[in-house]
Amino acid sequence: MILNTEKTQYVCCHATVLDYLPLIRCILLRRLKKWAVQVCPGRGTGYTATLDILSCYINLSGGITAQRQKMVFLTTKIMQRTALFVTFGGLVTSLITTFLPLWKTMNSDLNEVENWFSGLWHMCLYTEEVGIQCKAYESVLGLPMDLQISRVLMSVSIGTGGLAVLAAFLGLEGVDMCVGQPGVKRGLLIFSGVLSWVSGLTTLAPVSVVAYTTLVDFWDEGFPDVMPRWEYGEAMFSGWFGGLALVIGGTLFFVAVCMGDYDQRPPSVPNSPQVNHRTQHYLKTEVL
Repeated sequence: MILNTEKTQYVCCHATVLDYLPLIRCILLRRLKKWAVQVCPGRGTGYTATLDILSCYINLSGGITAQRQKMVFLTTKIMQRTALFVTFGGLVTSLITTFLPLWKTMNSDLNEVENWFSGLWHMCLYTEEVGIQCKAYESVLGLPMDLQISRVLMSVSIGTGGLAVLAAFLGLEGVDMCVGQPGVKRGLLIFSGVLSWVSGLTTLAPVSVVAYTTLVDFWDEGFPDVMPRWEYGEAMFSGWFGGLALVIGGTLFFVAVCMGDYDQRPPSVPNSPQVNHRTQHYLKTEVL
C-alpha cells in the first residue's frame, strides 16, 4: 500500500491553511518520510506512512480547533469593563441632568421674545436683548413638592453612582487591588451592581414624577387657554437616558459575575475511576 504523494500534499496543505506552524511540522514529517524511504526502502511507505499522515492531519485539526476556541470576543474582563463604561456614562448624564435648568420650559404666544426655563436649583429667563439670566430659588420650602423630592433623589443617585463606579474599578480583573482574593472582587462587583440599580432607579423616579406633574398641569382645564404652561425640557430626556444607562450597567455587572463563576467552575469528571468504583460498590451493596 503506497500513498500518492499529490494526495498527501493536498491533505497537509488543505489542513494547514489557517496555521503556519503546523504547516512547517507537516512538511518536516513528509521530508523525514522521504528520507526514510530512501534510506530504508519499504519502511516509510504503506501502513506507517498512512499513520504519519493521519496523525499530522489530526494534530492540525486539533490545533485549529483550539485556536478557534481561544478567539472568544465576549470574555469576563470585557464584560466588566463594558459594565463600568455604561455605568460611568449614566452617572455623568445624571450629574449633568441634576444641574441643568432645562427640566421645564415655557414660552407664551403673547410674548414670543421671552423663554422661561426651570430646573431643580434655579430658574432662568432668556431674552434676545439681554440673553439668559438665572436666579436661584429663594426658599426650599416654597418649592413644589415634586421639586423637593427630586432634589433629594437626584443627590442620592449621584452618591450611589459614584460609589458604584469606585467599587467596580477596584473589583475589575487586572487591577492590582485584592490580588489573590477572587471572592472579594466578586463581592465588589455585586455591590457595584446593586448600587448602580439604586442610582438608576433614583434617577428615573424624580424625572418621571416631574414629567407626570407637568403633564397634569398642562392639560388642566382650570387654566385659561391664553395662559402659558410648562412643557417638557431637554433635561427630562437626558435624565431618562442616564437612569436607563445606570440600570443596564448594574445588570451587566451581574452578568459579568455569572460569567466569572462559570469560568471558575470545577471540571466535571463523570468517568473517573473513583466515581465508577463507588457506583459499583453501591450496586453490589444493593444486591446483597
